[in-house]
Amino acid sequence: LQSVCKSRLSARNLSHRSSATCEGSPLLRTAEEETSGPGGAAWLYSPEGPFAEGKDFAMPDWVIVGEPTGMQAATSERGLLVLDALAEGISAHAARGGGENALYKALEDISILRSHEFGRISPKMGKVHLNVTQIQAGTAHNVIPDRCSFVVDIRPTEQYRCEEILDELQSVCKSRAAVRLQKQALCKESVPPLLRHMRRLSPSQDGGSPRHPNFHLSHHFELDGSFR
Repeated sequence: LQSVCKSRLSARNLSHRSSATCEGSPLLRTAEEETSGPGGAAWLYSPEGPFAEGKDFAMPDWVIVGEPTGMQAATSERGLLVLDALAEGISAHAARGGGENALYKALEDISILRSHEFGRISPKMGKVHLNVTQIQAGTAHNVIPDRCSFVVDIRPTEQYRCEEILDELQSVCKSRAAVRLQKQALCKESVPPLLRHMRRLSPSQDGGSPRHPNFHLSHHFELDGSFR
């Protein structure tokens, strides 16, 4: 509720200060995440949504997304790639030996992922971030597991498409990886008029927003979005 009230007050304040800029600018309050729910922002661009072809609203030239970025203008955002990986082995009784331990195979791949470095570095966002965040294996203490699944959370920059990252990681890992979620990184190269207005209307601030490291801000409202 607090965020809804703040967004409404901010939109009204901006419209009073710069009516020419905000003329015809709607305020849209949506539920759910950007793409993970059918009732969220993704609905706006669906055939039933207001931005669908032939509907009342034209596709917007720019938008303000109300995320906590310390009242600085975020001009870039990391993407998201979530992989479900599966290592397979051969089950056997632990007392007899033999078999192929899928857990060990998964640990080998996790070690590779932990030390893996992506070659292309974003001038604004830095390196691609990769973390293994979940792992599951085994049915009993005396059974060598024949399956081990783990989850990899990756935050790409504009230097990579999600498909490129998947191909690169699959080439160095034996476990099979499948995409659960993916969203490409966003990076605004040009200087939109909106950012110039925000710089004029808002005070400069040092630093960024530790609450939301997925966004990359324009330090002191500099127009290159170079804060990191």
